[in-house]
Parts: sequence; structure tokens; C-alpha cells
Amino acid sequence: MSTLYTLLEVSEQASADELRRAYRRLVLLTHPDRTPDPAAHQRYLIVNEAYDILSNPVRRQAYDALLRAQRHPAEPPRPLHRDPALRRRGRPPAPRRPPTTEERYGHYAPYALWVCRIAMLLVLLMTLDFLWTEHLPNEVVQTVESVSLYARGRSMGTHSIIQTTHAKFRSDTDSWPEGTHLLVDRTMLFGVFRKAAPVGHPELLMDAGGVTIYDNFVFLPLLLALLAGLGLWRAPAMRSINCAVGCAFLLPIVLYILLAV
Repeated sequence: MSTLYTLLEVSEQASADELRRAYRRLVLLTHPDRTPDPAAHQRYLIVNEAYDILSNPVRRQAYDALLRAQRHPAEPPRPLHRDPALRRRGRPPAPRRPPTTEERYGHYAPYALWVCRIAMLLVLLMTLDFLWTEHLPNEVVQTVESVSLYARGRSMGTHSIIQTTHAKFRSDTDSWPEGTHLLVDRTMLFGVFRKAAPVGHPELLMDAGGVTIYDNFVFLPLLLALLAGLGLWRAPAMRSINCAVGCAFLLPIVLYILLAV
């Protein structure tokens, strides 16, 4: 890089006397009275301008500062970090980018997996409950409550709710009076009624009438098991969440039918 010092052929640490001697030497070589060369005349003008700046201490100091700034440009200021602790340490903030759709789903995937696990656990307990039947050999009918169903002001039928010593079930066709001794079969875990008959009269056997979760509504736990399995078996986040939504919708319906009479 050409500087005023190189034009005068001196170092940047040259003293005022050295600058003066170099100026005089170059002036004698380039003065128009000494040489008719136009290039020498042009150099004579440049030498005079350079010496005019460097011979003035204030202007020379400003010129030296400009040289240092050109050779060592200042680093651009770093952006401040959002965290005050990191801001004091001078760390630049991490670049922010909008989360992808998969990342958004991934945030809720653990909760979805828990919903699917709960649904699968309920299905397994219902399977065990269906296979494990409890036999009550001598149940005494304590109360018989008649229930009528209406829709739009019209009667849709009547059934009875029978409460025995340890069981409670619905009867659509038969209703035994209070004090009747019954043989009752129900599931062990959730107490779902399976069948009943008066003691000594097995020919009067009555079953659940298809209204329990293990009869006409068995498709609900099967669908719940399917959704829970799809949500748990190597499922991406999006599928787990969709299956968990379906399980959350079916769970209260299955529990209501399971525990209702």
C-alpha cells in the first residue's frame, strides 16, 4: 500500500529532520527548473503535498491514526444475547429458526404415548376381566326398580334394575321378586353381569341381554385396542398424536358402558 511515507522514501518512524532532508532531496530531483520531464513535475507536486501533511505534527498524527484504522479495521459489534448472564460474557445469541411441523408434534408425542398406554392397559384389564368369571351361588334379591325409557314423549320400553346382596344387574325379560335366591355369574374385576338363574331352577337362566361391553358393544374395546396399538408400535409423532386423540374420545365411552348397569 502506497503511503505518504513511501512517497518521501522514509520510514513511518522518521523524525522531522529526516523528513526535511528527504523532501529537499526529492525536490532537487523533481523541480521543474531542474528537469523538463512532466512525470517529474507531477511527482514534485505530490512530494510537496506529502511533506505539507507530515511536517505538521497535528496533521501527521491524524494521518497515522487513519493508517492504523485501514490496516486494522475494527470488528463489527456482536449482537447482544437475550440472556443477561451470557450478554455480559459477550456471547452472540444463537440463531433462531421456526420449528418444523415434526418438531411441533414431537413436543406433544410423549403425552400422546401415555394416553395410548393407558388405553392399552384398560383393554388388557378388560380381556382379563372377560376371562375371569366369579360365581355367586346364593344371592338374595333385595330391591327391584322398574325403569322406563322415553324418546320424544313416546315410551321406548321398560326394564328392571335388580339389586342383590353382592351384585346389581339389568333384566329385560324377567323380574324376580324381592327375597328370591339367585345364582349369579359376573366378571371378577369390573363386576360385569353375565348370567343369573333362580336357585334350583337352572332352566330359568337369564343372560346379560346383549347390553354389556362384552356383548353388543365389544367393537368399542376392539377399536380402542387398535388405535392404542397403532399409536405405540414404532409410530411417528404425528400418528401417535392422532391415535391418542381417538383413544381419548373412546375411553370415556368404554368406561361408561363398562361400569353402567
